[in-house]
Parts: sequence; C-alpha cells; structure tokens
Amino acid sequence: IQKRLLAYRCFNDPHTAQNISHLMFIILEEYGLTSKNFSISFDNSSANTCSIDELIKMCQPSIGGKFFHIRCTCHIFNLCVQDGLKSLELYIKPIRSAIHYLWTHPQVKKQWAKFCKLNGMRAKRFARDVPTRWNSTYKLLLSTFEYKDLLCRFFGQVVQSSNIYLYANQWNICTTICEQKKQIYPILSLMAKEIFVCPVSTVAVEQAFSMGGNTLDERRSTIRPENLEAQCLIND
Repeated sequence: IQKRLLAYRCFNDPHTAQNISHLMFIILEEYGLTSKNFSISFDNSSANTCSIDELIKMCQPSIGGKFFHIRCTCHIFNLCVQDGLKSLELYIKPIRSAIHYLWTHPQVKKQWAKFCKLNGMRAKRFARDVPTRWNSTYKLLLSTFEYKDLLCRFFGQVVQSSNIYLYANQWNICTTICEQKKQIYPILSLMAKEIFVCPVSTVAVEQAFSMGGNTLDERRSTIRPENLEAQCLIND
C-alpha cells in the first residue's frame, strides 16, 4: 500500500457538508483524480457523512459509490471504548477531574509540588486523559495509583474550593479494572501500532504540516544524514 500526502489546505469556512465536499472536489480536480477515486475514509460526524453524498454526485465513482464511504476503523474503535467507559464514569470522573484541575491551575500545581515535598514524595506529572486516544484513561489511572492517598488528602485539605472529592474506594475499583485490562493492553497496543497507525515519522509530518520553514531546526541540526534520511522515509 502506498501512502502519500496529496494536499494540505487551510479551511476557514464553516465545516458544512457542502463546504467540505467542495474543497475536496477542487483538490481532486486539480490533480485530475475526480474519476479515479474508489473510496474515501471518514469518521462518523454528520457533516462528513453528508459530504459523501455531495461528492458522489460530483465524482460519480465506480459501482455507483457503493463502497465510496469507508468508515474510519480508528474512530469506531474509540467510540466503542468510550461507550464502555460510561459505566465506570462514577469512579473515573473524579480522578480525571482532579488531574485536569492540576494541569490547568498553575497556582494549584505549585501547591501540589509543595505538598508532595512535605510528604517526602516527588511531585509527579500525571498522564492526561484525552478522549481521542484509546489508551489515555488506562495510562491516567496507572500514573495515579502510587499517589492515590496523597491526592485524596491534597484535594480534601488543601484545594477544598475545587469541589472535587476523592476517596480510596474509587481507586480500589479502578485498580481492579486496570488489573483485568492489563493482560490485553499489550495486544491492543500492538494492534494500534501495526494496524491503526500509518508508520510515518514526525520529521516528515512536521515538514508537511508546518506551513513553511525547514525540517531541520536547531534541535535537529546534529542528526546524522543517514538517520535523517531514515526518519523521513515512509515505511510500508
């Protein structure tokens, strides 16, 4: 399978079905590909789904467009994970809110560092829970287990104005969940690496999405030529 970045355009218009399909058609027309598309992969947002109908009218794909819209596997996989986590929201949400509060309040972050030092612990930077990453909740919970007692006391004694209440039983349930999922996590990680992700290096991606500028900056100026070449290659 050949993977190539065809175009990258600034899209300032409202993300309606008409605007999305119009911009895509312009790009396809520019490269002479309007009649050569078999399928397009989109996530399940309503605007994207409706834009497919518009593109079918303009591009007239083969087989009447029966296979023109291919649902994004990664998006569906993440929706399944998020749906499964809803049943655990009562236990996970307070922990997620506490870590988010630490991330977004510099003054609280300083208080946390001081509180950790007073209790003989290093102030740890916890993982963030990102809805679009399938493993972020697992990593968040895993990163907080060692500090669960300290976090409970911190939000109970120091940051009472946050309206975040943490209890040991929340972590006990989350620990049980993580222990159950720990066995399949390496398998899911391998799937995410080998199946769901296009193996493109960050150097090449940064160059394509930088809107100008050099790939080699001050941070990368000492990279050996052969290593740089290897990083910029797409590994199929």
